[in-house]
Amino acid sequence: ANTGPNPTEYYSYVPNTGPQQGNVLPLTIHDLMGIPKGTKASSKSSQGVVEYGSGESFAPSDLKAFKTDAGITGTVSTDHIVGPYNANSPGVESSLDIEYLLGVGQGATNWFWTESNWLYDWATSFFNTKEVPYVVSHSYGWAESQQCTSGIGSSCSTLGIDSATYVAR
Repeated sequence: ANTGPNPTEYYSYVPNTGPQQGNVLPLTIHDLMGIPKGTKASSKSSQGVVEYGSGESFAPSDLKAFKTDAGITGTVSTDHIVGPYNANSPGVESSLDIEYLLGVGQGATNWFWTESNWLYDWATSFFNTKEVPYVVSHSYGWAESQQCTSGIGSSCSTLGIDSATYVAR
């Protein structure tokens, strides 16, 4: 009987030290989700991460090191980086998101999107942009009842609405 994956076979990436045994790499996610080894996304598919806050970025050099150590491929071309971006000021969350997007969805076209404000602003921009990724991952979030009190309240006050109305829109 299959008892599931062996956690001692899993590795995670730690900057400047490489893979570390006992945690999670993209291969771990493939194993847990039952994705057959070597599975690639269609080259016609696209995927992206959305980061919130001014200047959320990833460092291309960190992404390159992660790809080498994790044995994955993929790129994010500059024409698929949307919003404020500063490679010299990478964020931990942003770096993690793009690394695992490339690691799990290998073969797809990759996007990195930064929105200075919050969901409503991103959605307005996204649906008014001609070319966008087919799949989008948002990793930041607050409870619906806290949308206007979570640090992005400027959108709510500008629109003159409360959290419930913000979510409904």
